[in-house]
Amino acid sequence: GTTNPVGEKTRVMIYTCGFVCVLLFMCLMSIAGYVIVTMFEAFARSHRMERLTKGYCAMVFWFIMLTAYLFLFSWMYHFVVLSRSDSLHVTEDNNDFERDLWVNYQMLTTIGLGDEYPNQVLIESTDLFAFGLVSLFGYVTLATFLNKSCSVCAPYFHDGLTLEELLEEKMEKLMSSTSESKNESREEYIDDCDDEASQLHNCRIEVADKSNGNDTVEIEAVSVVTRWL
Repeated sequence: GTTNPVGEKTRVMIYTCGFVCVLLFMCLMSIAGYVIVTMFEAFARSHRMERLTKGYCAMVFWFIMLTAYLFLFSWMYHFVVLSRSDSLHVTEDNNDFERDLWVNYQMLTTIGLGDEYPNQVLIESTDLFAFGLVSLFGYVTLATFLNKSCSVCAPYFHDGLTLEELLEEKMEKLMSSTSESKNESREEYIDDCDDEASQLHNCRIEVADKSNGNDTVEIEAVSVVTRWL
């Protein structure tokens, strides 16, 4: 519903910034999708539903979730927003569920976004908040479904590792490097303790030499060394 920019500088700024915003939005959605998928997989494993996290079962499950989102948002758009046209006496063309489903599909895929939009009189502030949350869930569901589909179809196109296998390999390398660093720090700590113990032992000998036969000082120094070792 907005007018197209006319000036050259305005076009460069709006179109370039709009493209960058789309990329940043996709990065944010990928992070949110990873968090949601991790939470769901942990829930599925704890309730003995691991089949929903792997292979074709995961792809079919997230496809069902995506379809449920499309119908849920279309139902909200149709019955919550457009039903106000009767009470407010606002005429709305093509007020049917099929049209609302296509509007939701356009918004989810960002193809033809803005070509169709509801009357501004029918939109309230609570609708913007509710529709925003539901839309974010839809974007995350779509990204997760595409990710699972790529993981299932990838082995049929090349002989390399799948996405899950690559992630597991990266995690194993990370864990091995972390354990090696811990072992190195432990060896350095043991070397430092040995150096301090040898210095304390030399101090005991020096105190015993300066005491001129005083057994009390030597016994105290020896007891300190014994406790340290």
